[in-house]
Amino acid sequence: MIRCFLFISLCFFSNVLYAKQAPTGHNSKLCTRVYRVKLNDTLHHIARKYHISYRLLAHTNHLRAPYTLSVGQHLHLPCHSSSQSNNHHQISTKPKQSLKPKKTHHHTLSCHWFHHICWIWPTKGKIVETTTLVLAKKQGIAIAGNFHQPVFASADGTVVYADNNLPGYSHLIIIRHNHRFVTAYAYNDHLFVRKDQHVTAGQKIAQMGRESGGKVLLYFEIRYNGRPVNPLYYLPKSKQHS
Repeated sequence: MIRCFLFISLCFFSNVLYAKQAPTGHNSKLCTRVYRVKLNDTLHHIARKYHISYRLLAHTNHLRAPYTLSVGQHLHLPCHSSSQSNNHHQISTKPKQSLKPKKTHHHTLSCHWFHHICWIWPTKGKIVETTTLVLAKKQGIAIAGNFHQPVFASADGTVVYADNNLPGYSHLIIIRHNHRFVTAYAYNDHLFVRKDQHVTAGQKIAQMGRESGGKVLLYFEIRYNGRPVNPLYYLPKSKQHS
């Protein structure tokens, strides 16, 4: 009964989040370049630097006036940008293709582009089975690790939940990546982010804790349109999890 309640709770919460997200229209096609926001950058400054319309840049990245940016935030540059400057961060957008690890301000990551999102592993460890997580249908993956091991944001997004009010999930974080994708990170011992905070892929968001059976692990989900999908289709095909 408890396991069924946990499953229903997370499904309901995720579906409510998705229901609040209205699609913003057809996304602009993305280039193979991603710009990392620096100190004192503004949307207008970046647009002028790469010879593109600031309105198109804002639309591509789902930004609204006054176009507030955060240091370290990734901005996708629209395809018709003509600048070939080498001063920006370059990442391939080809789907199902892992890249060599690149150093960031947060976490050395191997990135897999899928559905216009750069996905990384949320932590290091072995994927395990645990009786606590055997629900009516398996919704995500459990990654075993060490107590207080870092947990990272799997992709850029905004924190929509960071609390321990859902019974059975300990400290839970849910991040919205766009109007279709959210990720969930359960069984954390300590959180480093708050609701409405923007996070970037590889940013440390929590410390790994224990599930109710006493095992140290992270439970991780990816949801598309409110429904769970297999995270292994989205995460890099690397040994980062082993």
